[in-house]
Amino acid sequence: MKELLLTFLKIGLIGCGGGNAVFRVLLSEVVEKKGWFTLPEIVNMFSLAQTAPGLIIPKLAVICGYKKAGIPGAIVSFFAVNLPGIIICMAIFAIYWKYGKHPVFNRILCGIKPIVAALVFSAFLMIFKGGNLLNWKSILIFCGALVMLIAFKIHPLWLIIAGICLGLLIFK
Repeated sequence: MKELLLTFLKIGLIGCGGGNAVFRVLLSEVVEKKGWFTLPEIVNMFSLAQTAPGLIIPKLAVICGYKKAGIPGAIVSFFAVNLPGIIICMAIFAIYWKYGKHPVFNRILCGIKPIVAALVFSAFLMIFKGGNLLNWKSILIFCGALVMLIAFKIHPLWLIIAGICLGLLIFK
């Protein structure tokens, strides 16, 4: 239980940039360093967690914690992954509300945004590699979903439902 607590406190502390960017940090910790899960297992967990409402990293923390230590593990992992972000967010926004108009903040944000994009892209590549998505059916579904999201602004819930249906119909 202590290892779950420390691992998810660390993920919550160093995992910056939103759920998909933090997913890369979670992968590093629970797959590469700890060996708790394989890459295909964590990609499956990620995919299933995306079907439920709410933020992805707390849901993954709950799933990982539950798989490692049952309900107590799920609870500890949930609170551990969220606590650092809550504290840091309160501190950052207290500073932002006071000094946010200062030109230095704009320069800081200009430097952070490409890093966050790289983190998200890295997580995307890990999902493709670990999720066995390098086949024509998966690539076709991916491209169709991307078009629906960008061009037609289809709500992600409808795409997840479509993905479930397509998975049942075309994958054996």
